Amino acid sequence: MYRNIKIMEIKVNKEISLRLMQENEAETMFQLIQENKIFLERWLDWVEFVKTPKDSIEKIQNDNLDYQSEKSLELGIFKNNKFIGRIGFHDLKNNQAEIGYWLTGSENGKGIITELCKALIRYAFREMNLHCIIIKMDVENIPSRKIPE
Repeated sequence: MYRNIKIMEIKVNKEISLRLMQENEAETMFQLIQENKIFLERWLDWVEFVKTPKDSIEKIQNDNLDYQSEKSLELGIFKNNKFIGRIGFHDLKNNQAEIGYWLTGSENGKGIITELCKALIRYAFREMNLHCIIIKMDVENIPSRKIPE
């Protein structure tokens, strides 16, 4: 499907880019999750299992292996080269995927995720030959619901 496509970076605008994360960024990812833990735990069940930086290293390793085997595409969100969250496609199969995302609290409500979803979905249809993008979220998560609406 998209195995030959090497994603180094998707430039969304002059401030924001998406890219595969590296193991040396695990501590940064861990710290951001910890800083936003109360907010993130409300909506994302995996957050409670991130207890040490090692958990973030394993997440990045597994995400990159899943990318290589075409199971998912998980990207870091960087604003002016500072890590602020993650976005990606899970459960890639049959030319479709589920999109998911999270963002640090200080960047919420600025339209960033909406812009990122548009850019990543455009990339998926043009470069990955996907035909369907699915989005699932808790119906009570009003800000997240506004993205597809």
